Amino acid sequence: MTQMPISQEKQRKIEQARNANCTELDLSNDFYTGDADKLTEIPSEIFELTHLQKLNLSGNKINYLPSEISKLEKLTHLDISFNELQNLPEEIGKLTKLLELKLRVNEKMVGKDGNKLAIMI
Repeated sequence: MTQMPISQEKQRKIEQARNANCTELDLSNDFYTGDADKLTEIPSEIFELTHLQKLNLSGNKINYLPSEISKLEKLTHLDISFNELQNLPEEIGKLTKLLELKLRVNEKMVGKDGNKLAIMI
């Protein structure tokens, strides 16, 4: 699968996090951000940042979390609110240090039975 290009600003933030071994990375957007600047998938470089503890991806257009999310073993906070997620991978359960998972307003979320999930987190 070909990865979609990401904005220079987001690429710069990822590079800074890699070079400085940052424990937090914020790639969120507000409601005024144009669709062209929103992520439609999680850049693969993020899964190399195994020191991350907090990852904010809210306000994008991400529709799935890849199984590689389990590589972020130190993650304690993950915000994927206001995206277009359809489900969560089983690998999310491998994030044993995860204390906070924000999923609000992912209106396309469905359960294994195909029914829409009502998420009130």
